Amino acid sequence: MLAACQSGSAPKNAHTASADTPAGESCKVIRDDTAGSGKNIIYRCCNGQAAINAAIADGVLESGIPVSFGGGGVPIANGRNLVTRQAANGVGKSDSEACEHALINAARKFQQTAGKLGGRSVTGFHSYFDKQPLQGGQYDCQTGSFHVRVVMRANVVR
Repeated sequence: MLAACQSGSAPKNAHTASADTPAGESCKVIRDDTAGSGKNIIYRCCNGQAAINAAIADGVLESGIPVSFGGGGVPIANGRNLVTRQAANGVGKSDSEACEHALINAARKFQQTAGKLGGRSVTGFHSYFDKQPLQGGQYDCQTGSFHVRVVMRANVVR
């Protein structure tokens, strides 16, 4: 699992997590639920680039404004180290699938921001959950009873 994250390749079934598997094969629990309160689990997922590529192929994300986990380019004015907190509905989805939806929502938000600022791409896209940068296509995702959320940071470049 971690080897797949470190090598930059997603597991073979990263995009096909089942509802039977709490977080599929692409996510690992890094903070488990606490007794006495509602669901609150944090996962580390390693399929970020695979999820972005699948969303582009499915037409969910724009192909004209690429989103890259790597760096590159000079950020435009007001386009450096932008942060977004995006959520997704977790009802009826596995935690892994809901985490991917939240990640895609964050990528879509950065694409919209790039369009408004006159940027051509989004680079340095990475997890920034609890203000802790996480590189290499991995991202942290917090799941609750009904929603999941990710916090992502990126640069908009020309």
